[in-house]
Amino acid sequence: RPLDGPAPGQAPGAVPAAGVAPDEGALRDALDAARAAVDALPAASERAPGTTLTAVLLVEGPALLVAHVGDSRAYRLAGGSDAGPGTGLERLTTDHTLVAELVRAGLLTPEEARHDPRRHVVTRALGAGEPAVRHGDDVRRVPAAAGDRLLLCSDGLTDELDDAALAAVLREEADPRRAAERLVALALDAGGRDNATALVADLVASSRTAPAAPAAAADPAPGSGAGPLA
Repeated sequence: RPLDGPAPGQAPGAVPAAGVAPDEGALRDALDAARAAVDALPAASERAPGTTLTAVLLVEGPALLVAHVGDSRAYRLAGGSDAGPGTGLERLTTDHTLVAELVRAGLLTPEEARHDPRRHVVTRALGAGEPAVRHGDDVRRVPAAAGDRLLLCSDGLTDELDDAALAAVLREEADPRRAAERLVALALDAGGRDNATALVADLVASSRTAPAAPAAAADPAPGSGAGPLA
């Protein structure tokens, strides 16, 4: 999301996991292009423009390449809507925020961090005068399997809904579009104090592959997606 974010109540977005990429080149190119686009924006103040970014690319393995800078998040629910109640929701990203650093240092509890007034102080961003994304540090590879469900979301969603609430919706809603819409609606009902964006995708088995494109948590048109795993 932009560091100054749009108004609360944005619609859920679409995030297709479309095909399998042969290597990391597509993701690197997308990150570099995103950084160039941000740097090209006119500065509205003395601060250089910047944004948080979370992106996922499906690659051979199959596996997921997860790129992340800032406080948007990516999650994976193994088995998706067919997952049993004991299946945990795995967070694939680590928040780049002041309170997250304080939690890691043992100076705040996770519950205290949820309500700390400094929770929106971002320590890493794309643009904002910072160096380019560090491909070795900011991109991680995680295994993937057919049936997995992915959630990419802005902090406006996770400020209002904890991981248990996210997991419950992802298990209960078979349709990824409906899951994204319901998550946003719940965040708005809970207060909606910041832009709430949810992107949901299911990984499905397929005998064919299609050209792959990274999926990034932004503010696209309403929807969701399901893409093939080769």
